[in-house]
Amino acid sequence: MIRTAGDSGQSIPPVRRHVASLDRDVPVQSLRPFERWRFTTLLLGIFAALAMVLGGVRHREIAIRMAVGA
Repeated sequence: MIRTAGDSGQSIPPVRRHVASLDRDVPVQSLRPFERWRFTTLLLGIFAALAMVLGGVRHREIAIRMAVGA
């Protein structure tokens, strides 16, 4: 994982050259920016938080129903 400033697409060739200079046997299969993954991770985090809130509310609802005898 490499953090870059500006356009990350411009840093792909220098990264490939640097890895090759360290060890030619290390394959660099794909290099791609994480912007899309950042959005996906944020969305997944929001859904996880919502699921926790709904789970807590549902747990309380079930406890009240059990206490009333339903």
